[in-house]
Amino acid sequence: FKNTQQAAFQAERTAWEAAGEFTRQAIEPEISIPTPTLDLPPDCVPITAHLTANVWQVLVKPGDIVQTGDKLVILEAMKMEMTIEAEESGSIESVYCTPGQMVSTGQILLAFRTS
Repeated sequence: FKNTQQAAFQAERTAWEAAGEFTRQAIEPEISIPTPTLDLPPDCVPITAHLTANVWQVLVKPGDIVQTGDKLVILEAMKMEMTIEAEESGSIESVYCTPGQMVSTGQILLAFRTS
């Protein structure tokens, strides 16, 4: 049995090698998501996406006052939800994303004015 098994494995390994399975390079697809250039309002800081994802929900609108820990935006990637929360108290000055939009890592989602 062991000899038959080893011979079958060796034949399969030889076929893989002939097909180039051991020498091919993985090619990562280029995902190009246009990132608009934004001028933040004065005295505002950007709230950015932590990863490339879809915007699932935008829970705030311009003028909203938020406290530390309040949920601002929920992103969805690979069936997982990631919540972006306020790191300090302040107000939402501008919203630059919409539900269903694809955003990339570092893309500005909100303009936030600290109190």
